[in-house]
Amino acid sequence: MGFKILLRGIVQGVGFRPFIYNLALKNGLKGYVENSSDGVEIFVDGETSAEGFLDEILSNLPPLAYVIDYSVEEDVTLDEHIERFYIKKSRQTAGITFVSPDTAICSDCKEELFDEKHHKYMYPFINCTNCGPRYSIMENIPYDRSNTSMKYFKMCSVCQSEYDEPENRRFHAQPNACNVCGPKVYFKDLSGKKLIEIARKYLNDGKIIGVKGIGGYHIMCDAMRHEAVSRLRDFKSRKFKPFALMIKDKNTLMKYNINLSLEEEKLFESKIAPIIIKEIDDNRFFHINPLGKNIGIMKAYTPLHLLLFDGFKGDFLIATSGNIKDEPIAIDEKTAEERLSVCELFLHNDREIVNRVDDSLVRFVNEKPYMLRRSRGYAPLPVVIRNRLQKEIVGLGAHLKSSICFVKNDYAFISQYIGDLENYEAQNFYEEVYERMKRLFRLNPAVAITDLHPDFFSTKFAKRLKIPTFEVQHHIAHMYANMAENSLTDNVIGIVFDGTGLGDDGKIWGGEVFVVKEGKTKREIHLEYTPLIGGESAIKNPYRMFLSYIVHFGIDNAEIDEKYLKEYELIKKVIKNNVNIVETSSMGRFFEAIGAYLLGIEQNEFEAHSAIALEGLCVDGYDESYEAHILDGEIKVKKIVENIISDFKNGEDIGKITTKFHNTVADLIFRSAIKMKEKYNINRVSLSGGVFQNIFLLRKTVNLFKKNGFEVFLHKNVPSNDGCISLGQVYFYILNNR
Repeated sequence: MGFKILLRGIVQGVGFRPFIYNLALKNGLKGYVENSSDGVEIFVDGETSAEGFLDEILSNLPPLAYVIDYSVEEDVTLDEHIERFYIKKSRQTAGITFVSPDTAICSDCKEELFDEKHHKYMYPFINCTNCGPRYSIMENIPYDRSNTSMKYFKMCSVCQSEYDEPENRRFHAQPNACNVCGPKVYFKDLSGKKLIEIARKYLNDGKIIGVKGIGGYHIMCDAMRHEAVSRLRDFKSRKFKPFALMIKDKNTLMKYNINLSLEEEKLFESKIAPIIIKEIDDNRFFHINPLGKNIGIMKAYTPLHLLLFDGFKGDFLIATSGNIKDEPIAIDEKTAEERLSVCELFLHNDREIVNRVDDSLVRFVNEKPYMLRRSRGYAPLPVVIRNRLQKEIVGLGAHLKSSICFVKNDYAFISQYIGDLENYEAQNFYEEVYERMKRLFRLNPAVAITDLHPDFFSTKFAKRLKIPTFEVQHHIAHMYANMAENSLTDNVIGIVFDGTGLGDDGKIWGGEVFVVKEGKTKREIHLEYTPLIGGESAIKNPYRMFLSYIVHFGIDNAEIDEKYLKEYELIKKVIKNNVNIVETSSMGRFFEAIGAYLLGIEQNEFEAHSAIALEGLCVDGYDESYEAHILDGEIKVKKIVENIISDFKNGEDIGKITTKFHNTVADLIFRSAIKMKEKYNINRVSLSGGVFQNIFLLRKTVNLFKKNGFEVFLHKNVPSNDGCISLGQVYFYILNNR
């Protein structure tokens, strides 16, 4: 007689079974440990305390393990006679297997990589149970080598002995391999160490190379070689959008006086190793971000990255996604060489990428991580929710910055970042993610949740599934995503500011204030409607949106540049004759219009380009704001536009104008919440939508709420942009279909 413990979470492929095995040996226990599709099951024979053994497990977890929940069954008797503690083979059950994200190289492997005496010396794919690829190589569960893209590589005797020995750090490390038996880098007739040396020389000479990483190709070059960066910008059609910087380690940051807070450093050095956005006030990096001081930094998180840095003469590499604008990241040799024509050399490798995964992007707000893009290191970890319906559900997300969310039991499994579903390649990637997650988690959704917009690819895709569908309005999904992350079910004020989303009145929403009270969701306040001339094309032409504002409001103090007069007159006719006009309450469009006017940006190179440029000019410590009103459930903007034009014409400093504008919006958010608090006696506020990726605005807003006794809830595990929509869709369905 004994007890059984079942642990669920990231407990496979992370050295959990040898950890339990060695712990049991240390304590002189008899029994077994095994993987199943439901998690890790432990049986201990004898009179040992289950509680004491469980405490010892949870207090000493392996580095990559993450226990979500567990159960204990006492007084268990087995038919078999057990004389020792052993590791059973994996078995499949009907439960859930949690899939580990890909992780950064650990310190032990990093040391062995440069140890001439170690048999994995200079091996570009060194890994162990504490680090390396996971999700990106998984084809199926359970997580055994035969279910990964490593199945094609037969281990040599040395690697096999590591793999078979429970006391070894590489026991059942599925990607385990070495220079003799594992994947190899190659390009044409070059391979291995020689190719890496040539690639390093290319970087030192200011050339651009393509490197196949864990989740896809990177395009890489010396970040401080302006000519190389300029060529890369031309290739990516990326004149203004910032690049991220890769560094060997944090010593480089110290050299350039770039200081990380304690929490930032912890994440920077962690197994997740995302890109972290920092404000770096150094003109040497202007060519990295021409729009401001916010620059992404990440450490070299794979052994191949470290080998490229070993002998690289510079301090920073650009390691940007290997794709053409708006297409998914390349994951195979053929696509890379066909599409990434800017690369003068490639480091291919023969380990197949099963699930493509971009780098994750994180900013810190009040010393807490604030997700901007959720992918490598995070996906496909679940968000724990209470699924009252206890049926399998899928949220199919939006059209831009798309993601997919599957719900099984009380777990919401959110995909990696998929991107904008604008073209055939991105749509194929979306379908690929859907099918692979469905297979990995053994899912059979009973209902699909979609956006209201009938023309979204994700909405059309739902019809092909031949299961019942349910629509959730875009901005309500935003709010409910925040609620899901923060375990909120009722009595919430939701402020949702973004660019575009079809409202249930047929208009384009984007500046919304909701209230959830007694199980009902009501739209209470919104930015006043204005014409969206040209529909979706206004997203790429923010100056046209500005002209729409001044025509609509009859503002005559703007001095229109001669080159815009023809378009101005055309917009006047369209509005006067009410020809095919769609109205919008979008705060995102409002920000972009003001940015276009103040900075002369006629076209957005990327979504929110002019708004991001505007944020980059904000001045800390400047607290003035413009006159603004909330009347009859509408946020009025005419006075704001008039005063901005007046200040600009009078030669006021643009930094002060844009700061006053941001302060005004923060104040309007706060005043909207005050009105809802007075009406409904609620002081809990959730903030969502792409506009809240404006960190200057977000910090202003959060500080206002906290100073005045509000509880304010931010996103944590999913971004505030449309990457959160799929989670919000399923959570709304669960709470409103009891």
